[in-house]
Amino acid sequence: MPEKKNSAFFVEALEVPGMSEQVSIMLERIENSPDAHDWWTDKELMRYFDTLYKAGVITLPKDVIERIRWVALLAIASAREAGFSYGNVLIPPDYLPDDEIERYEDIYGWDVVERIVTFRKELRKRGWDSLL
Repeated sequence: MPEKKNSAFFVEALEVPGMSEQVSIMLERIENSPDAHDWWTDKELMRYFDTLYKAGVITLPKDVIERIRWVALLAIASAREAGFSYGNVLIPPDYLPDDEIERYEDIYGWDVVERIVTFRKELRKRGWDSLL
């Protein structure tokens, strides 16, 4: 029997009832928040995805960086499905592999790219549970 592809896991995750709406509500709250925090520092959003994962509702990669990239992609797809414009909260460097992030320095500025790179370095050290 062939192994299931990542795209199949992704599509299954997007079919979770209410996920698109719930994620969009959280992204909108982040966007409108007066403290202007990065999406990955939002405990409610991270706990939501972690709860779905631990309940076996969605599948996430074991590698912590791949997992955060996967969460970014799921959040973007959920926002699109719900009709929420996520561009002020999530950007391409959020979901790109480390070796592709710096291509966006001219678009978003080094400070944004550096913040993502620094976050990922710290996440590698501290682990997934540090986001919860």
